[in-house]
Amino acid sequence: MTGASSGNPQDPTAFQREQPVAVSRLWKSLISAFIIAHLVMIALWVNPKSPLRNKFVRYFQPYMYFSGLEQLWSLFAPSIPAFAYYVDSEITYKDGEKTTWAFPLMHKLPFSKKLFKGRNIEWHRRFMSEQKTLPDLARYIARLHKSSPANPPVKVVIMSHWYPLPRISSSTLPMPSSYKHDNIKVLFSYDVKDSDL
Repeated sequence: MTGASSGNPQDPTAFQREQPVAVSRLWKSLISAFIIAHLVMIALWVNPKSPLRNKFVRYFQPYMYFSGLEQLWSLFAPSIPAFAYYVDSEITYKDGEKTTWAFPLMHKLPFSKKLFKGRNIEWHRRFMSEQKTLPDLARYIARLHKSSPANPPVKVVIMSHWYPLPRISSSTLPMPSSYKHDNIKVLFSYDVKDSDL
């Protein structure tokens, strides 16, 4: 009798037993599809520029930027970066006093912090190429330096510094200490509002 009722398609308990299994299979399928798609996107992204890569990358480029997984092939080959750069800012207070705030520089950080600050290099590159991010950055810097309500920051100037990297060859080793030539460019100047602080 029990065997007959369990095989009955109208049996509600049989449906309740099958439903969690179906949901579990659906989740497993979705997670597997995401992992496969993610691996394919990473594999395409890290390949050198080519017609095939350029054809597909544009479709998932927003995902790579949003997740912070984008990388530059030029770190390795065929054209390594020709310049090193860093970003700092000059903050002017209400009384006219000025101070400088620099972004963390990788070569000056202890090893333990380098593990967590590695994306700063990519952050700097974005500031130099995407002007729309600079007002938010200026407001962030102003809030960092809001030490006294009577003397708030009134202006933030964001500057980029860069210098050419010498080509590595037998004639440049060891590198001369005078090779560094600092170039400065004002990326953005922002007048701080009361509502920004």
